[in-house]
Amino acid sequence: MTVQVEEANGQVRTFTVPYASVTQMLRPGISRYEVAAGKVNSDGLANKPEFGSLTYQLGLSNFITGYTGATASKGYLSALLGGAMNTFIGALSLDVTQAKTRLPGQHPRSGQSYRIGFSQMYPETQTSFSVAAYRYSTDGFLSLNDAVQLRDLALRNGNIDAYGRQRSLFTLSVNQQLGEGWGSLYATGNHTSYWNQSSSQQSLQLGYSNFWRNLSYTLSVNRTLSGQLTGNTEETTADQRETQYALTLSLPLGSNLHAPTLNATGTTDDKGSTGLIGLSGNAGEQNQFNYVVSTSRNTEGNSNFFNGGVGYRSSLAHMGANYSYGQGNRQVSASMDGALVAHRGGITLGQSLGETGGLVRAPGAEGALVTGAPGVQIDRFGYAIVPYLRPYYLNQVDIDPKGSSQDVELLSTRNTTAPRAGALVLLDYETKRGKVTYIRAKRPDGSPLPFAANVYDAQNNAVGVVGQASLVVARDLDLKGMLQVRWGDSQAEHCSIHYSLQPGTSVDSRQLIQGVCQ
Repeated sequence: MTVQVEEANGQVRTFTVPYASVTQMLRPGISRYEVAAGKVNSDGLANKPEFGSLTYQLGLSNFITGYTGATASKGYLSALLGGAMNTFIGALSLDVTQAKTRLPGQHPRSGQSYRIGFSQMYPETQTSFSVAAYRYSTDGFLSLNDAVQLRDLALRNGNIDAYGRQRSLFTLSVNQQLGEGWGSLYATGNHTSYWNQSSSQQSLQLGYSNFWRNLSYTLSVNRTLSGQLTGNTEETTADQRETQYALTLSLPLGSNLHAPTLNATGTTDDKGSTGLIGLSGNAGEQNQFNYVVSTSRNTEGNSNFFNGGVGYRSSLAHMGANYSYGQGNRQVSASMDGALVAHRGGITLGQSLGETGGLVRAPGAEGALVTGAPGVQIDRFGYAIVPYLRPYYLNQVDIDPKGSSQDVELLSTRNTTAPRAGALVLLDYETKRGKVTYIRAKRPDGSPLPFAANVYDAQNNAVGVVGQASLVVARDLDLKGMLQVRWGDSQAEHCSIHYSLQPGTSVDSRQLIQGVCQ
């Protein structure tokens, strides 16, 4: 992606931002790493081992990014090495994975898996190949999931030779915009073959999406051909062909900010039909509450399902609860997720960052709202986490002083940033703290002062403004003095207020006095 920046003085700078969906391209010298650890929790496993993984990426130039990684579990170890590059035909990635597996009662297995990926957008025709990849694995190669499944089968004295070990995988996803008002077409397909099974699996999905007034809809058809049931099983079946048709609708029930959205989905295939209808929306001054309710019916098993959930976004985390019922089973769940950011000013808790986020710093502005980020408020240390900023776009982050102390003035309430992907950017807002004084002042004839007129002290420092109902709001005043109110350049558009405050009040207290501007 080529970026052109026009400076305030008219100078234009041009540079390349290496970015593609094949793999996350990075600028030269920029690195990224990810560490994960946990327990494999795949369905049907009786033995669920722990695992750990590490990946690392490094931008070698504007056109090449290298990456490596490793994954380990009980009896399993794999290492990855690869690179991604920008070329004149699109973004390409090449990598190889070496894996070694030890199964109970078996000789050690080792093998390699090679992958090539491609991604490109053609602006002239508005065609995008979001993912086009081919993977080939040798006979002895096992992925982590395959190794865990086979280990579980071996420990249960199962037939590990019946498990389908992937030989090759080809995937392709294409999206075509049809022009303004005509919607878009998409196609996704894959083909998988196995070492120890003669048949393969293929699937192809075609879809069309568009809008009609406020209604959005998607039509799709999915064709699947499978020769066997793969997974943690010893069963195989004859070739199976299945075609599924689906229609998805979404309609906002109103135009106001909190109007709910009606969602409906219908699918049908050779086995029967399924229909789902639901309602979702947001509530609260900042849209910090969200909810969803849905019910569905499946004609194949003549069964009904219900699902309901609520969520709340606070400054510290996102919390949710869900209830579902179907076929005599009830399930209740709760969740909470968030982020912890350590920085030179301390530690700040917040909602999950997403890929790219921001850290607001506004000293003393506790309680102020971050607009556009539901539930996010500045904490008592003057910081807040802004999640889900868009990389390589101009993001506008505004602060609403509502909720903060009136003794703190935000001298700036808007910040604009264009972060890199994966960055956490600092967003500084200048503040001023001081005791606030209210003066109910009118002109000698009893008429109110002009709204939004500026207020200055005897040293010509701007100290306040005239609010509604001729109320002067001023900050950091001496105990006694004179203020000048100006709403124009001529002397007829100036007047002065003489005031006297009560001594001994704290910085957090506020006074309301009467005055005449003459």
